[in-house]
Amino acid sequence: RADVDVLVRPLRKPAVLVVEVLSKGSRTMDLRKKPPEYGRSGAEHYWTFDPMKPNFVAQRWRGTGYETVAEASGDERIRLDEPYPVEICPAEIING
Repeated sequence: RADVDVLVRPLRKPAVLVVEVLSKGSRTMDLRKKPPEYGRSGAEHYWTFDPMKPNFVAQRWRGTGYETVAEASGDERIRLDEPYPVEICPAEIING
């Protein structure tokens, strides 16, 4: 499986940003097992999107773990400047 393979093979270059779209079957892996591996590999930014709620969380690596830097649910809109400037509204992602 691809989600397990990323935990086994080291990245040649650190990812700047990792984004996970959560699903019922992958929640534990995406929220608990993958983040420490991504952080140790050098991925500074880790974002999750839960289409069932809808909810978006942006996190940044702080040496020993990721810390939440921004969060939005439903119709809330947030603007992020790092690692790339973007405006996000979870409801708009769901509704297109």
